[in-house]
Amino acid sequence: MDKIWIDTARKNPSVYGGTSYSSIENSFVKDGALVQRISRDGKDVIESDLMTKERMMYKYGYLEVRIRLSHNKGSWGALWMMGPATGTTMGEVDIFENFGSLNSLKSNLHTWGPGDEHENILGGKADSILNFSPGTTNPEPYSDNYHTIGFEWNKGYMAFYLDGVKHTEYSYDSVKYDCFDKPFYLLLTHWGGEDIAAFANCILPDDFKYSDIYYDWIRIYQTDDSSNILYVKE
Repeated sequence: MDKIWIDTARKNPSVYGGTSYSSIENSFVKDGALVQRISRDGKDVIESDLMTKERMMYKYGYLEVRIRLSHNKGSWGALWMMGPATGTTMGEVDIFENFGSLNSLKSNLHTWGPGDEHENILGGKADSILNFSPGTTNPEPYSDNYHTIGFEWNKGYMAFYLDGVKHTEYSYDSVKYDCFDKPFYLLLTHWGGEDIAAFANCILPDDFKYSDIYYDWIRIYQTDDSSNILYVKE
């Protein structure tokens, strides 16, 4: 993990009057899985925030992750990717986010720029991908069992999967949105309790102590093609 993942050193105000900040100590291996923990220390919230920037980047292929999400309402888990700026625009791919919910998540695309402006390309209601008990319409928490989340990426096309079933796909203009055809780096984040508007649904309970997300593995499959890129820093 030390060779690929680095802490992003985020720092924001917390809803408790202290600080929400990331610590590499809140990312650790337990029972063969990578654990991302958020914990509370008085007024402070300690988060887990890892990225592969400048250490590992890739373009095109199929990425799949096996994950068990938090059992605490309010935690915001995400696996996402960012790419370099193309002119004034950067691309963002949210392979999944769960926005403080227990039984639903969302996948999305964004462009950022110029400045702080952004455009939401792939629409859809937040927390729109519900986890149903097999053979029922009863949503159940993603923390009950491990699930696989997949991301397919080819030039001009992206698709998102849950447990092998495609739930969202998008074809984009590779000229207009060429920011999505550059090598991207990965981010693994587990946030919660930050005092900003975007975290309105991610407020942790007053008696909150800690919450864990488990990553069993992350795999990237690519074809033997010159358009595919996988960069790993020695």
